[in-house]
Amino acid sequence: MSASYTTYFLVTWTWTCMQAVIPSMLQHAPEPIASQYALQQCSCVIDKFRDVVSEKQLQMLTVEQRKEMGDSFARQCTGLEKDI
Repeated sequence: MSASYTTYFLVTWTWTCMQAVIPSMLQHAPEPIASQYALQQCSCVIDKFRDVVSEKQLQMLTVEQRKEMGDSFARQCTGLEKDI
């Protein structure tokens, strides 16, 4: 069950994530494909966060905690790590 998040928060988070992911994807694929892949990967990571923490809990995590969780979720979304 996914935690409830505001639409504005989700859209902003997805956009920010995509802007961080797209440059590395452009080294391997043209822009439309890189954008689609970034959207899929960012959505997967965000959904994994939503499965374990609420919006308020997420905002209370330290940068290091968010990074650690996000890195683990990204590995899960790409198949490099099994879901816990």
